[in-house]
Amino acid sequence: ADDLKIFLDVDDLASGRGAAEVAASEILIVFLSDGYLTRPNTVRELLRAMTLQKIIITVYDERSVYMDKGVLRAAIEAACLNLSRWGLDGDLATWSAEVPTTADIFAALTARPLLWTRE
Repeated sequence: ADDLKIFLDVDDLASGRGAAEVAASEILIVFLSDGYLTRPNTVRELLRAMTLQKIIITVYDERSVYMDKGVLRAAIEAACLNLSRWGLDGDLATWSAEVPTTADIFAALTARPLLWTRE
């Protein structure tokens, strides 16, 4: 489609922290790299998509530690413990949103999975 626009945060984020771009998007595609849940900006984008009930598609790398759902759940729990330190609790308050639970984030990341296989 000629009117389809794709925003890739690593290439196209000139300023800000990604939440406004997520708000203007219809779909968030999460490339769940091993460090995804340790970076405030990627977690902020995910939380913004969740608060706006955007479609979230998660691409799992077959080599990722997150293929183990126990590891994924533990990483989400660790990220939840950092929300305040990263200032994301303030962002959630600005968006008039509750702080999501580990289960909420886990559900968002596992609802629409795609597997990236490499040969």
